[in-house]
Amino acid sequence: MVAALPEGWHTRVGQGGVGLSVGQRQRLALTRALVTNAPLVLLDEPTAHLDAASQARVLNTVNALRAAGRTVVVIAHRAALVALADDVVAVTSRPVPGADPSGAVAPAANSAAATGALAFSGDDR
Repeated sequence: MVAALPEGWHTRVGQGGVGLSVGQRQRLALTRALVTNAPLVLLDEPTAHLDAASQARVLNTVNALRAAGRTVVVIAHRAALVALADDVVAVTSRPVPGADPSGAVAPAANSAAATGALAFSGDDR
């Protein structure tokens, strides 16, 4: 992706990636995340807006990061990414008592009550 830009890493783009396609923005953001040496990599839908070849590169890269001992947390819907996980936490939504019909939740009096608005299903570990 970076090699295809007119000036590589030095190519100027607009704020938020203006001038790039959605797929290019996604690939550039992934590249930035992956070239660091951070021990924790958080990827939110990293294969969204990517073609099959780019998705395969992301899957290979996630495997390489894991093999290098880095922790990778992925938020994903695509089965290919979920299949790479050691552990999966399924997050679902359900009506919250006290919510108005639009789904908005009234502010809680304390943070402990606010955490009750989150619903997790799956293995308890």
